[in-house]
Amino acid sequence: MQGGQQLYEERLKEFNATHTGNNPYPDDGRFELARSFNKYNKDVDTAYFPQRLEHFSPYASDHVHQNLIAAERDLLDGIKQFEPIKRMSLEHAEQYFEYQFSEAMDCLSDDIFIFKLPTGLGKTRRVKELKEVTLAFPTNDLKREVYEERQDPNSAIMTPEFPVFAENELNECITKLYKTGFISQVHCILWDLKKGLIGSPSDQRLAEDYIVRNEAAKNAIHSVFTTHTRALHTPFFHDTLIFDEDPLPLLLDVDTLKIADLKTIKKKSKSPLFGHYKTRLVGLERYLEQVEENEILPLPEEFKVDISNEWMLFVETEGIETNIIKFLDCAYFYKDENDRDLIHFIRRQELPTDKKVIIMSATIPVDIYKELYGQRVQVIDITDVTHRGRITQHTKYSYSRNSLTKHLDEANGKLENRPTITFKSFNDHVENASPDMWFGNCSGYNLYTGTSINVLGTPHKHNAQYLLFGKVLGVNVDAFNREFRMQIVE
Repeated sequence: MQGGQQLYEERLKEFNATHTGNNPYPDDGRFELARSFNKYNKDVDTAYFPQRLEHFSPYASDHVHQNLIAAERDLLDGIKQFEPIKRMSLEHAEQYFEYQFSEAMDCLSDDIFIFKLPTGLGKTRRVKELKEVTLAFPTNDLKREVYEERQDPNSAIMTPEFPVFAENELNECITKLYKTGFISQVHCILWDLKKGLIGSPSDQRLAEDYIVRNEAAKNAIHSVFTTHTRALHTPFFHDTLIFDEDPLPLLLDVDTLKIADLKTIKKKSKSPLFGHYKTRLVGLERYLEQVEENEILPLPEEFKVDISNEWMLFVETEGIETNIIKFLDCAYFYKDENDRDLIHFIRRQELPTDKKVIIMSATIPVDIYKELYGQRVQVIDITDVTHRGRITQHTKYSYSRNSLTKHLDEANGKLENRPTITFKSFNDHVENASPDMWFGNCSGYNLYTGTSINVLGTPHKHNAQYLLFGKVLGVNVDAFNREFRMQIVE
C-alpha cells in the first residue's frame, strides 16, 4: 500500500493524539487509509483484516468501535443539526392542510397533487366522507376498515374482494393464473362460471355476484372504496382519484424471474409455442443465460410475445413462481450478481391521464414523481410539524435482518413493553410484536392511534431495485457509476 508502514503509524498517532470521543476528523484525508482497507477487503485474496481497537488503543472510549473501519462508519452515522428546523404547530398544520386540500378538490385540472404529510395529521379522516370520488387504499383490510368508519356507508360503494370458491381445484387454478400473470384468463373463468358453463351452482352464484358488484362499482356515481391495484387497472366513473398512501411500488413495479421456470415450461410443453417454427420463449431462455451479470438491459422486442393462449400449460406445470406475463412487458432487467438463475426486472405502470390524482403520504419520494410526471405534479409539503410525542432512537446497530439476527437478545432487552412493528419473519422472536402489522404492511392503519409503539428494524431493498429505478428515471447507472457508498444525507 502506498505510504506503507510509515503512513500507517502516522495515522494511528494522529488518531490517538486528537481523538476525544466525538468525530475529530474533517474531510482532510486522514481516514483514507481505512477507506483503502475497505476497498481491498472486498477481494478475499487481497483482504487486510484490521486489528480490533481494544487490542491496541489505550483509550477505553475507542473500544466501542470494532476497528478503524468501523470507527469511520460509526462516526459518520451520527446526526448533526446545523440549524433549528422551523416547525409549524399541529393546529396550524391541520388548518393549512384543510385549505390546500379544499383547493385541490376544487381545481378542474388533471394534475397530480402530492400531499406530503406527517403521520397522524388526519388525512384518512379527511377523505373518508367525500362524495363522488374514487378512494384507493394499499390493502383490502384497510379499504374495509375506512369504509366501515364512514358515517353513512350506504352512500358509498366498496369493490368486492375476490371470492373463494367451494371447489378447491378451481381456487388452485386461479391462484396459479394470478401468480403467473394470466389475469385475462381469470376473468374468462369468472364469466364461464356466471354463464353456467363450468362449476357448481354455488360457485356460479359467487362468480355472478362478484361480477355484478364489480360492474356496479365501476359505474357508480357514489364514492368508491377500492385498492391501489384496482384503481390503476379499472376505469372508474369519477374524475378524481385519491390514493391514501404512496402507490409508487405499483407504478415502478420491481419483480423477479427465475430462468429455471422457463426450463420447466420447456420440458413440460408439447405446445406449438416450443415447436421448430415458434421458438421465441426457448430463445428467451438461451438469451437470458448468456447475459452477463450486473448488466441492465431492455428486453428485446423479439421476446415480447403474447402467450395468453398458453394459460393451461402454466396451470398444469408445477413449481412455477414467476409472473412471466409481467416480465414479457418489462422496461429493463438485471441479472443478479450472486445468482445467475435470478433476473430482476422493472415494469412501469402509468397513473390515469384523464383524472385529477391526489396522493397523500408521509414518506412519498417527491423527486421521483417530478421526474416521472414533470409539470403535472404539484407538491404540498407539510412535514415539518411540531411533535407532541417523543422519539427515542438506538443507532448502535443498523438492525437490518442480518444485524437483528446477531443482536436480537440485546434488542429485546431495550424494547419497552408496548406493541412492536418489525420484520414479519421476526414476529415470533420479538417481544410484543404486532400480529397485524409489519414492515411492508403498516401503511395507513389506525390500529395504534394514541398508543406508544416500538419500531424495530431497518428494511433494505435489494440493490437491483435502486439500479432499475435509476435506469427508468434516466440516471447513469452503468458499471462505472453504480458503486454503493456511505453518504451524508441532509
